Amino acid sequence: MEKDSMVYRLKVPDALKAFPTWGELTAPEYDISLPDSSAGPFVARMKYTTSLTLHEVLSEVKRLQFSCEQHTPGRAVCEKVISEGRSIQLFYGKILHNQDENIEVAYLERE
Repeated sequence: MEKDSMVYRLKVPDALKAFPTWGELTAPEYDISLPDSSAGPFVARMKYTTSLTLHEVLSEVKRLQFSCEQHTPGRAVCEKVISEGRSIQLFYGKILHNQDENIEVAYLERE
């Protein structure tokens, strides 16, 4: 979904709307996953291709006080708890079907 859509305005959480983007090569795309049951989290995602290296992205997210892990070379997973039951996760790495560096930011809300 795009930023000018009604679903974006009504359903994407403010924390995700306000999240910075770094080195955008493509416009961010947004999607929302509603829980299948009351046990699942509400998830809103922003995805885009970036020109930044892993080191540059880690530098930016650490300034925002995320805790990060590197699972494999060139790939990182970072997380920050916003409040009880709410967090933001950031994934950095290549998508299998292309060689571009991608960032996915996911807002999770558990009840």
